[in-house]
Amino acid sequence: MSKSLPQKLAVPELDLLSPMLSHEGDIWTADFQGLTLRTALQPIYSISHKRIVGYEA
Repeated sequence: MSKSLPQKLAVPELDLLSPMLSHEGDIWTADFQGLTLRTALQPIYSISHKRIVGYEA
């Protein structure tokens, strides 16, 4: 199931990006000049807290 951004966005630059972006589950992708770009996040684990405290891309 693919979901696009709303047709009218507040920032004009985003109007240019909107047709390239799609959202499926937790993953965003963008098609640009024949390439497909995907999000990739890695958890940041705190040893002192013994849990995930954030994510980095």
